[in-house]
Amino acid sequence: MFKFPESETNGCQKIIETIEVEVGWMLKLWQHIKKCQDRFDEYLKLKWNEMDLGEMEDEIKKMRTGLNPIKVQDRKCNTFLGIADDIKRWSIFIPLISDMKHDSMNTPDGRHWKKIKDTLKQDFTVDSSL
Repeated sequence: MFKFPESETNGCQKIIETIEVEVGWMLKLWQHIKKCQDRFDEYLKLKWNEMDLGEMEDEIKKMRTGLNPIKVQDRKCNTFLGIADDIKRWSIFIPLISDMKHDSMNTPDGRHWKKIKDTLKQDFTVDSSL
């Protein structure tokens, strides 16, 4: 358009192509984040007796492996590290819930749940409405 020789615009064209590729990867990262966050929100709404912890653990693993193909330029960017950290926290949290749902938690004197209630400084009843 401005009659620049092609040899002078080749460098700029390569930079633009690099930027387009990076934007594409960031878009994929944000789509993955949205999918993960939506699923985490669904987990938080589940009632105690509705949880399928094995399935939840499998989904968390898939979320983690879903990050692997995303080739953002800098994997140390806050966006990438933030979702990786969220996934890691869920991968720690789900087995803890699994332990809490184990039958051994229900003792006649309720000491295990009392300890949890004391630690959380919350009073609640472990039933289907939890």
